[in-house]
Amino acid sequence: MKSRNFLLTASALLLASLAPVFLTGADAPPEKPKTTEAAKGSQGLKWRVQKLYEDNNEGCAVADFNHDGHLDISAAEYWYPGPDFTERKPLRKLEKFGKDYLTTNAEHAYDVNGDGLNDVICCLDPHGYGLTWYEQVRTNGDITFIQHLILNPDATLNKDGIVFSQPHSMALVDMDGDGLKDLVTGKRFWAHGKNGPDPDENSAAVLYWFKLVRKGNGQADFVPTLIDSDSGVGTQVMTGFADNPKYPSIVVGNKKGVFVFQR
Repeated sequence: MKSRNFLLTASALLLASLAPVFLTGADAPPEKPKTTEAAKGSQGLKWRVQKLYEDNNEGCAVADFNHDGHLDISAAEYWYPGPDFTERKPLRKLEKFGKDYLTTNAEHAYDVNGDGLNDVICCLDPHGYGLTWYEQVRTNGDITFIQHLILNPDATLNKDGIVFSQPHSMALVDMDGDGLKDLVTGKRFWAHGKNGPDPDENSAAVLYWFKLVRKGNGQADFVPTLIDSDSGVGTQVMTGFADNPKYPSIVVGNKKGVFVFQR
């Protein structure tokens, strides 16, 4: 490879721009920011700490959802308008999964259907089934979100004949150079071991990219293409232009090993 400077995913880059706010959580209205001393040995840095909510969430995204020029946050059942994040607005309704997190993970914000509004893309259950995007809709100035399934929330085939469990991580990247960002995700292999509690633990560890196709009139589709069936994903999927300036490479790591996919 000529370069090993792999790009961070879009959501990670956006979240980095919010460095002054460190998110924790609490089941209460968003708290007013407070300033705390940095950890010992960190050269006296101070951080504004703002607890927004405690909903046992494992994913978030950052984008300007309301077009006011400020970055907002989406996480689990709500989105939080910036720059003060003191409001909590509904995004979707989720069922609790186990005792430690809700069924959402690997979240990204992106204008999927090209209507100029940021939508939310995420898996439905990192240790179950389902992949979806939530379309932002404006009605008399109010923002709501409508769910569109990419993969079904159970062990049934989707409209393209695809099913796999545990899409625990994904990358949002333009895979074919058409200017639209596509999804790269797959099955997490052995999340909790060979005989773990997760469904379909020992099936083929597939890796897919889902090409975003905008059909006009606010319609969009993610068309799947199989990349590999013996690697899958782990808790991260990284992409970057390793040796081909036109098409990005993909890097995944999990209990099967570390894999680089290049075109």
